[in-house]
Amino acid sequence: MTTGDAALLLLGGLSVLLWAGGRAVRRALDGRWRELRRPATFADERVWRDTSRVTGLRLQRFATWYLPLNLVLVPFPDLPALLASVAVLLVALLALSGASWRYARRRIEHYATIDEALKQSDRGKRM
Repeated sequence: MTTGDAALLLLGGLSVLLWAGGRAVRRALDGRWRELRRPATFADERVWRDTSRVTGLRLQRFATWYLPLNLVLVPFPDLPALLASVAVLLVALLALSGASWRYARRRIEHYATIDEALKQSDRGKRM
């Protein structure tokens, strides 16, 4: 086993940590690890809860296929396979971060619409 193969297996092992991280983000909903918040989720507790649930699930899904990807890359030449694995990891994490932010923005708008409708229905009942 070459050092490139070992590095690919180490990156594959990172997928286990990513999967556990996704689970931790999803478990933060029950009150543990309350500090795992992203700036877009400060607006509303409901936004934070929804975004954490979806982001954690997406991170777990990515980790589920990242390990097999690294195992498939082992027979290829060391440097290109390692660069491909790291590139996939970085692109996926950037995409996951962007998707999380977009989802949080949509949830902010969704809950703002609901809150506004509730305010209007309360005004209508008072009159």
